[in-house]
Amino acid sequence: MRQLNILVCVLLVHQACGQYYPNCSAFGTENTTVLSDLVSTPDDGVLCVGWTHSGIGTLNDLLLVRLDAEGDTLWTRVFIGPGHDQGIAMILRNDSTAIVCGRTSSVGIGLFDFDMWVFAVDLDGALLWSTVVRSAEGGPDEALALAPTADGGCLVTGEIYGNQGRLALVKLDMQGDVEWSHGLNANLTRGNALIALSDGGFAVAGTRTVVPTASNQLVLRLDADGAPLWQRVLVGPYGDQATCVAEHADLGLLVGGSTGPGGEPMDLTLTALDQTGTLLWGTRVVGAGADHAARIEPRGNGTWSVSGFSSSFGTGGTLLLEVADVVQSTRLYTTPVGEGLFRSMAVAADGGLWGCGNTTEAGLTQGWVIRLDPQLEPCPACASWELVSSTGGPLTIADVNYAFIPMGTDTTFIPTVGSLGWWEQGCLTTQVSASPFEEQVVSWIAPGHNALHITPPKGWAGSYTWSIVEVAGRELAAGQASGGVQLFDTGFQGRGVHLLLIQSVHGPRHVERFFRP
Repeated sequence: MRQLNILVCVLLVHQACGQYYPNCSAFGTENTTVLSDLVSTPDDGVLCVGWTHSGIGTLNDLLLVRLDAEGDTLWTRVFIGPGHDQGIAMILRNDSTAIVCGRTSSVGIGLFDFDMWVFAVDLDGALLWSTVVRSAEGGPDEALALAPTADGGCLVTGEIYGNQGRLALVKLDMQGDVEWSHGLNANLTRGNALIALSDGGFAVAGTRTVVPTASNQLVLRLDADGAPLWQRVLVGPYGDQATCVAEHADLGLLVGGSTGPGGEPMDLTLTALDQTGTLLWGTRVVGAGADHAARIEPRGNGTWSVSGFSSSFGTGGTLLLEVADVVQSTRLYTTPVGEGLFRSMAVAADGGLWGCGNTTEAGLTQGWVIRLDPQLEPCPACASWELVSSTGGPLTIADVNYAFIPMGTDTTFIPTVGSLGWWEQGCLTTQVSASPFEEQVVSWIAPGHNALHITPPKGWAGSYTWSIVEVAGRELAAGQASGGVQLFDTGFQGRGVHLLLIQSVHGPRHVERFFRP
């Protein structure tokens, strides 16, 4: 049984729950689901990416969800590999091709041997190409952010293993072929955010760790070829990290992050740099709990929205800052269905905001999509705003000069793509009832035998081919059998996690993970 949790609330001007309200929806059952990023689509809807537990052990599957302008689900896709597969960030090219990056352990040598994963889909969810980038030292490697390039390709950043981890940059062409890859020649660094700038260059925001208890916000300005123009570290009194970046006025940068001694308290930071990397101003949102920035989104009117999580001001929720030359307002967004976190935002056609993330209530994490009106007001039955204070306190700034070194090899990863079932709508209020989202999965594996035995589901009469694949993707056994044989001995006795693949001309492809101790 595969189950998925997603809460969707689309909030339009002058509408409210309590009467017939088709633009407010709730989805949820029992599995952990996270939506990490979204992009606006030409129909004023959104395409979201994240991951969900498969229902088999603790493995994650990459999840894509497309919603229309009313918040109705058009389709969902789950990418199923023999390991962990997670989608983290996404962009949409001018030709409506979505490029997704994240991490996968489906082609490594173990469940936690992660590689950088980048792939493209069209707006119907069809896979166009898929590339895995694996550092020379092996994982764990992960792609955390990407930006479009002028030639239709993309630039990807994240972290490669390299002793204790270092920031990586990978350039792919429009077909997903790796043109070059570089790692920062400095351990304990990572790229968390990446944007394309209006002059053709790029900006990277990330983290460098000096000692286990001290880290700094790392900011890189790159030219159109990915060569560094300048590098800066923003230094606070505690451990600091930069988690988001956006282009500010006159080719400057807005950098969002956090500062704190670890754990709580942790303050959200927002810093403005000019185009040469000079510090203009900085501010901190100071509270008793943990506060950090997640995303900065230009609003197109000389202002920026900055979202982040806060546990400082009552129940946990999303901080939303409105910024121009200085911070104009700071508000907390809470939801009655648990702690709500905006992991990403996108500007809607009416000037409002789409947001995605997750809520957590009673230990259950569910995906969450919300749309705010142009005044950033949510549906009264779904959420509430509270004003919170903002206290100035800029970080200091210093130059760093890390060289880039070649890294990485690439390999193709073609996952199994599952199309999930149906959605049931309901209004997102304080009394949300769980709505089922299920895909019936019938096991082909007969328990209680030494070797792996296959038993077709009831009514299956045609012949089929079967294969068993290991975690690294290598085929270990294969054959053909008749559907009339109700118990077929494959002879396979391998131990560990594997994948059983069943294919027949008379039915859809069946994919099933199994574990033999």
